Amino acid sequence: MSILRDMPPGAEERRCRQCDACCSVVAVEEIAKPEQERCQHQGQHGKPGCAIYDERPESCRAWSCGWLQGFGNANDRPDKLGVIFDAVITVGGPTLQARAVWQGAFQQPRAQVAIRGFARKMPVVLMYRDGGRKLIGPVDVVRMMKQAALDGSAEAGGGFTRPCDHGLWRSQCRPCMEADIKGQGGVP
Repeated sequence: MSILRDMPPGAEERRCRQCDACCSVVAVEEIAKPEQERCQHQGQHGKPGCAIYDERPESCRAWSCGWLQGFGNANDRPDKLGVIFDAVITVGGPTLQARAVWQGAFQQPRAQVAIRGFARKMPVVLMYRDGGRKLIGPVDVVRMMKQAALDGSAEAGGGFTRPCDHGLWRSQCRPCMEADIKGQGGVP
C-alpha cells in the first residue's frame, strides 16, 4: 500500500514504459546529476527512457513515483500530468513532494485539483523547474516544518534542507554532489 492512497485495480501492472519524466527532474547522487537537469542517459537514440536501464544507479532502481505506486489513472502519469508526486517522511510526518516536469505544470487544472486534495491532509512541497520551493498544507504542520528548518533543530526534508555554499539546495548543485562522491571514495 502506498501512503498516497490504496492502489486501484491494475496498478500493480504499472511500469515506466514511455514515461521518463523523472530523468529530467529527480537528482541522482551516484552520477552527480542535479535535480531539474536532464540525465545524460535519457532519451538516447531517439527513444524515450533510460539508455542504461539495466545498469542504472541504485537510487534510480529504488525510487518510485506516486503514479507507479497507484496514484491516479493513465492521464496522471507524470509525463502527461506534468507533475511527479512522491512521498517522503520528514519532521512533519508523511510529506508529499510535487515536482514540476515542465514550467507551469502546477497551474494545470488537473494538477491543481490533486495538489489541493493532498494539501488538505499533509504537507506538500512544490518543487518548481527554476529550483524554487513552496511548502503548503495544514497550517500547524507547515509552521512547525519551517521553524525546524530555520532553527536547525531538524532537517525539514522534502526538499527543504540547508543550502550549500553556492546558495543552492544541495540536490541542485553539481559541484557539491561531485565533492560528496569524491569524499566517499567514488568517481562521478
